[in-house]
Amino acid sequence: MNIEKSNYLNSIRPYAFAEVNKARKKAEKEYPDEILDFGVGDPTEPTPAVAVSEGIKEAVTRPERGYPSYDGEWEFREAVSTWLEERFGVKMDPQNEITATLGSKQAVFSFPMAYVNRGDAVLIPDPGYPPYTTGTKQRGGEPVFMPLEEENDFLPQLEKIDEGDAKNAKIMWINYPN
Repeated sequence: MNIEKSNYLNSIRPYAFAEVNKARKKAEKEYPDEILDFGVGDPTEPTPAVAVSEGIKEAVTRPERGYPSYDGEWEFREAVSTWLEERFGVKMDPQNEITATLGSKQAVFSFPMAYVNRGDAVLIPDPGYPPYTTGTKQRGGEPVFMPLEEENDFLPQLEKIDEGDAKNAKIMWINYPN
């Protein structure tokens, strides 16, 4: 039996960070003493002492500790709301506007499930975080790339977005740094 990959899977480019890791490993073999690895978000330092202290160890090993709620613990969402307001002056409702995820990649990949239907446009910075594109394609959305170029301070040129794409876009991804 010949098992073929789906059209969706075939449409996805290799994961950028996996390609960076392959290139790093190759370079380390050729130039073992000359490579400076700035990583792709992987920690290179030991875990901070506060994260491995007895208090935290005790908290996560309590018998009543189970899975958190699907939205995240209320205390966590409240703390996020407070932090956002203190740090950025942004008020967010912890009940309706904040949720917990396994990490940013999961949140970004899953976000289109809430808003994108087959054929909907999603405006994506290019270069950009790969889950913008894979999450869009997974929903059957159409990625519309916004080139980020040095001569424009790596900002999207909104006037260059096709009017139809702009009107049909369900999401416009913008982040800094990209």
